[in-house]
Amino acid sequence: MRKIILLLMSISLLIASCNQTTKTKAPEEQTVTKRNRTDTIVFMGIRLGIPNEKTGIIIDSSNQITREALPDGFNRYIGSSNNSIFENPEERTIHTFYTHIIDKKDESHDAWGIIKSDCDYVTTIHIIIPSCKDGLYDKIRELYIDRYGEPDQEYNDGVNSYLENSGCFWEFSNNQRITLNKCEYSGTAGYVGGIDWSSKFKAFERVEVGYQDLKALQRLKQKEDKAEETRLQAEKERLNANRKAREDQQI
Repeated sequence: MRKIILLLMSISLLIASCNQTTKTKAPEEQTVTKRNRTDTIVFMGIRLGIPNEKTGIIIDSSNQITREALPDGFNRYIGSSNNSIFENPEERTIHTFYTHIIDKKDESHDAWGIIKSDCDYVTTIHIIIPSCKDGLYDKIRELYIDRYGEPDQEYNDGVNSYLENSGCFWEFSNNQRITLNKCEYSGTAGYVGGIDWSSKFKAFERVEVGYQDLKALQRLKQKEDKAEETRLQAEKERLNANRKAREDQQI
């Protein structure tokens, strides 16, 4: 009997020890999963939320980025018509720049940035690398995992005009987000009418990073909701007016 009691006591101590180990490890594991998420997002010295007029000074004094216009034909990567998930019609371009991103294998990739705002401070930094080759998305994803931990969510928006957006994002405590996106050709357009449509669509492929103040997106949604509400009210008034006109004709 005494041996049984001692055995049960040993098992209880072992379970308690395991539970304590789990409790002490949980916060540590959470810290490893999500880290560096409390500060305002910054890309090579350009910080979300800084006044628009200060961005030019930061670019000119940086040895990492260069003030530069977007190359010819670069509009194929931006705009809602080109399946851009970072298009916000309320934002205007403040500055554009050139930089390069070094991946985990120390390979350098040409990148262009667009600084945008819908108010008096920076609300979006959109970086575009016009390529999806050689596993570039995965290489850059590793960079962000090293700094911020695992992403909060993966997504796949499906095919739109032979282009497919997929990626992941990291949420920050200050209502900001970093999104890593891959826009890739996904279709069988083929060679039709003397045009190689597959090659044309592949010209839209890119890996891009969006540093976003989510308040700008919230303001956009509020404006769109208000416009839709106004449209519905106008439609309701039009229908009521037509109904009243028909009733007056019957009198």
